Amino acid sequence: MALKLVLDGQRIPGNEITLQVTYTIDSDDLSGQGSSTEDAETGNKAQVMRVRLKLDQRQPENLKLIHSLASKLDENGARHIYTIVNTTAEAMGIRQVTFSQELAVREDDTTRVWFCTFLLKEHRSVAEKQQEQQNAKELPEQQQSAQGTAVESAETQPELTDSEKILQRFENMLAGT
Repeated sequence: MALKLVLDGQRIPGNEITLQVTYTIDSDDLSGQGSSTEDAETGNKAQVMRVRLKLDQRQPENLKLIHSLASKLDENGARHIYTIVNTTAEAMGIRQVTFSQELAVREDDTTRVWFCTFLLKEHRSVAEKQQEQQNAKELPEQQQSAQGTAVESAETQPELTDSEKILQRFENMLAGT
């Protein structure tokens, strides 16, 4: 059964399509000069799909299609975000992708094919969404003052030194508060 790759309802043409997904799990080595095996988690990065396929040179419209998909921009000038349909993407939790870094085409005159390789980078990854939710939970609670400006809660304000207290009183006098 031939591998199916569809972006925004457009089936990607080609023969011998292969997909390789890279899921980068970043961490920093905490051992310093020692022999410890401790690492600090620095977050999961967006997954990247490397797509390789062959295109018949007698059908240049297929290469033109892939090139136009790779170059497509949205109304703000950013890379177009595609909804992807593929069993590997689904299994890895990838729902949306953008073309990333390169579209490489190599011509082979003996077989009259183009060897085409491109990268699809996950957009709004599960890891990114989880990080956003975690960051939202960690934000300090803010209250609205009578003037309508945000004020941090008392427990998050740092203790002022004596000289900072004097400067604060002086600033308050100048401000008329």
